[in-house]
Formats: sequence, C-alpha cells, structure tokens
Amino acid sequence: MQFTSPEKRKIPATYYTDSSGVGRLMRTLHPEGGRKIAVVGLGTGSMAAWGRKGDQMSFYEINDDVVRLARSTFTFLADSAAKIEVVMGDARLSLEREADQNYDTIVLDAFSSDAIPVHLITREAFETYRRQLKPGGVIAVHISNRCLNLEPVVLQLAKHFQLTPAVIHDSDVDWGFEDDSYNAAYSSDWILLSKDKALLDQPFIASGISEPEEIPKSMKLWTDEQSDLLSILMVDDHTFLSWLKGL
Repeated sequence: MQFTSPEKRKIPATYYTDSSGVGRLMRTLHPEGGRKIAVVGLGTGSMAAWGRKGDQMSFYEINDDVVRLARSTFTFLADSAAKIEVVMGDARLSLEREADQNYDTIVLDAFSSDAIPVHLITREAFETYRRQLKPGGVIAVHISNRCLNLEPVVLQLAKHFQLTPAVIHDSDVDWGFEDDSYNAAYSSDWILLSKDKALLDQPFIASGISEPEEIPKSMKLWTDEQSDLLSILMVDDHTFLSWLKGL
C-alpha cells in the first residue's frame, strides 16, 4: 500500500517502516546517500522510498505484471531520489551473470507467499549474493510469512558463511487513522546478515534485535540439491492440505 496524500506518499509503509528491520538498516547504513542497493523482488516498489540522492537501486523482478503494477498504480519508483533500475528476469541468474557489483546491501524480499522461490535461499544462492556484496555489506532477508518459518533456514546459512545475524521482529503495528502520526505499519520479520558486527551493534539496529531461534539439530543447510519445506511449516492439517493443493 501507499499513502495517497502528496505530503506522505513518499513515506515507506507496511513492512518497510522506520521500525522494521530494513528500515533500521536504511536509517543506519550511510543514510546521507551514495549507497548501492540491490532488491530481489519489486512488489509495489516500496523499497524505493528509502532511496536517497546519490543512491543507486537495482530491483530484480521476474514478473512483467508486477513491474507494470508498480509503475502504473504506485509512485514509489517515480518519486524516489535514487537512480532506479529494474532488471527483468530471475534474480539469481541475473546476479550470477553480472560482473561484481559491490553492493552495500542486498535486500531479499521474495519470500512472503506460501510458494517461495527456494532457489533464492540456498547455499549456492548466498554464494552469489556474497560475491556481489562489498566487504562488510549487509544481506537483509524479509522472512514475514504466515505459513513458513524461515528463521532457522536463514540462521543456518548465516552460520555456514560466518555472518552475524540480527533478527528483528517488528510488532509496531499502526492502523489508527485518527491522526497524522498514523504510519500504516504491518508486523514484520527481518534478518540482517553481515561480517560487520559493529554496524549491527549501532543503537538504532541493536535496539530492535530479538534473541534468535535455536537452530534445530535436525535442520540441514539448504542447498540446490537439498531443502525441506515441510520441516518449517507453521500450519494446521487443514491449512497444510490447502497449501499442498496450491503447490
């Protein structure tokens, strides 16, 4: 969603507000601009609201209809102060083909549905992300999902690549329309991953961090050859059957 009033339409809402994991990162990581940012998954283009003058933002999107909707119905892309590029096609394949981009951060925002693109959250995928990331850069993973608990999957990847994880569960939901402070915030779950522990220890990020889940002993590292969606399901039997029918 997006605010329609001219004075608020550039404000990031829903899963991307100031108190969300990615919002805390954007407020902390060179907020003056000059950043190079990759976003896997365009959606409405909300992440573009975090673009500052001097920023370069590349959105990787596989669905033409999503791009058309983002440009025709929402104005985040057009309003952004950043230089915006939309790269069409599978994000992982695009990143694999590209020369090293030296991104400050890579935002993975493609896992909110019940049929997630597993190939974007495997060891091999993260090898590609790390190659495209500058030393000390951040991978921000949006794990909000009603059916799947992706936290242990991402934590296992963090452990494998020796990245410090910052788990941020934002429950600062605001649907009170009574005054101008209303920010249309959704509850959201993010994990920030970086070699730069000092960055994740910065006050605005650190104040939102939750204790990470313990990784189950049975949890295996997800790879292109091995992943297990059933082990991270968070649904009852009826919902499970509906989920299977949707695959």
